[in-house]
Amino acid sequence: MKLQLQVSEQTWEAYCDHADRIHGLTNQTVSPESLMADQLQRFAHVIPSDRIVVLEPASRARLEEILQGGGLADAKDLVAKVQNLASLEIGKVVVDFSPAQWEELRNLARRNAKTVQDVAEATVRGMESIFFNHLSGGNGNG
Repeated sequence: MKLQLQVSEQTWEAYCDHADRIHGLTNQTVSPESLMADQLQRFAHVIPSDRIVVLEPASRARLEEILQGGGLADAKDLVAKVQNLASLEIGKVVVDFSPAQWEELRNLARRNAKTVQDVAEATVRGMESIFFNHLSGGNGNG
């Protein structure tokens, strides 16, 4: 279906720049119109009034590095990786760390060249004797 849209000169220039960049990187010629049509198609499932978050490449790469799970496939993958990073379970008990506590775990992991998961697991292992000693009425010192 052919449709005529009116866009601002600034929008037109941005898509012309995108087309030029693609041509410079791939030697493939694409028109600004085809880029606009492709972009509309990519976001056809999004309700125009919905809030969306767009990550520029550097921010996306940093987020993927923080999440330590490779590239992000889609929004569901992002949610799953954040949930995995932001939760810790001991058995079936969820340990609800505050954002500040998670930041401390991330800092400790970074300082020791370990993953957050490794640091969290080591912390839990270190708490086991205190936990069970507490349950049996001990003082928690071993």
